[in-house]
Amino acid sequence: MNLRLIFIILFFGNNLFSQSVNKDDFNRLVDYCACNIAYSYTSQFAAKNLDSKENKSFEESISPAIENCDIKNPISFIELSELLQNNNYESFGSEELVIINDLKKEFNTSFTNDEAVKSIINGIYTNKNLKKIIDAYSGLKDLKERLRSELNDFLFDETSIKEQSNEIEANRDEIYSSNSQTPIKKQSLIWPSLILFSLVIILLVYFYSRFNKRIKKLTDSHANVNDKLNEVREIVFDVPKNTDKSSSENFRSNHYDNEILKLDDQIFKLKNKIDDLEQKKELVKEDNTDKKEVVFELNTKKADSLESQIYYATKPTQKGEFLNSSLSENEKNSKCYILTLISENQASFEFFNFEDSVLKATNSPERFIYPACNPTESLNQYAKKIITIKNGKAEKREDKWIVTEKADIAYE
Repeated sequence: MNLRLIFIILFFGNNLFSQSVNKDDFNRLVDYCACNIAYSYTSQFAAKNLDSKENKSFEESISPAIENCDIKNPISFIELSELLQNNNYESFGSEELVIINDLKKEFNTSFTNDEAVKSIINGIYTNKNLKKIIDAYSGLKDLKERLRSELNDFLFDETSIKEQSNEIEANRDEIYSSNSQTPIKKQSLIWPSLILFSLVIILLVYFYSRFNKRIKKLTDSHANVNDKLNEVREIVFDVPKNTDKSSSENFRSNHYDNEILKLDDQIFKLKNKIDDLEQKKELVKEDNTDKKEVVFELNTKKADSLESQIYYATKPTQKGEFLNSSLSENEKNSKCYILTLISENQASFEFFNFEDSVLKATNSPERFIYPACNPTESLNQYAKKIITIKNGKAEKREDKWIVTEKADIAYE
């Protein structure tokens, strides 16, 4: 029996550290890498060719479809290939993307987690045809370590360990069932069951007695509350405990009469106040000078509120402009910048430190950071925050805010 337990422990430990990868997960990781590489390549190509048809296709079709690729459910190779070929990236969609997809053929049922990640990453970054594009675009080089880290995190999640635990449970049951024919083993399994059953009974009795005491305590508390309520009623209405029905009714009648007299007095006072208000109303109509002062004060308040107006903006255009259509007073989701109005045509701006906006900005700085900001240090794709050291300035012209002075930022 001890030898079998040792075998189970060894089997469990060996499988935890050399867990195999199934084919569906391997293919999913290849598609995820293809999606990220396609986005990084197209975003950098479009940023270098602002007036091209490729840039327009990227803005309108490609970026919304693959910018937020999900590792658990990435876009498939066929969908990604059709997206690129139909939006002016025919060469990359039919050549380089096919090379990445062919990595699925390298799958081996004996792959461990580390071997699977190594096969995908090395297959991409050591391929001669892909290396030409990777060397030409710095963002693709920076993507290597992030992809390696995300693939490892996905493969070593809790679900894979739970599946391994289920397999170990099945093996253990098989070992116990194979030993069930020996009388000594049967007897050894009965005692733990009896002990467990006894513990359950003891716990049930304990909780039953606790609940009984709790219910009794609540019942006593309820009775005390009722007694206190009766005392309060007697104090409020000032009625003795032993008064008869007729005396109680007389008391209530007198009480109501007093209340009516109080209400009459309040109505009289309200009428006097209304008369005073009517007189003041007439004075206001005659005094035109006071009206002008009121209007002036309202205009001053309006100007003050304008100066404190705040807008949330999405990414700027490549020319350094915030479009009015991208501004919102309340909606913060998917926004990257905060604009604070200084006057009707002048505003200061800073980077909006939201987790999603920081991730987008560091993944594609050419589109989110460089058009409106001057980084004081080199790009850090693992940054959790983007700190605005000095606010930028923008000027309103027609339907857009043009950046006249870029903001200074740092990564944290």
